Amino acid sequence: MASLAYSINQIFWLPVLVILGLLLTRIVFIDGGERHITFARSAIFYLGATGIVLLRYLVLGYPVLPLLQAIALVGIVAFPILYIWERRRAPEGAD
Repeated sequence: MASLAYSINQIFWLPVLVILGLLLTRIVFIDGGERHITFARSAIFYLGATGIVLLRYLVLGYPVLPLLQAIALVGIVAFPILYIWERRRAPEGAD
């Protein structure tokens, strides 16, 4: 018996992932109608987005180890840059 994940055409996964990403963005970065983008919120967003992609890979039965390696590499490269960017953008005296 074929699984439900395989019966969904692959082109339909893209809108689903985009909608989930938009919802995750709204949940993580919008607080009281204002946008708050910080290092911690960016890390939470990154972990949530990678969790969604990993779940999709697990459901479809794809190998997950190469994806985990890519996620770790992107995180190691991106988050120090985000941290430095946030520190330079913060006003004087705000810690």
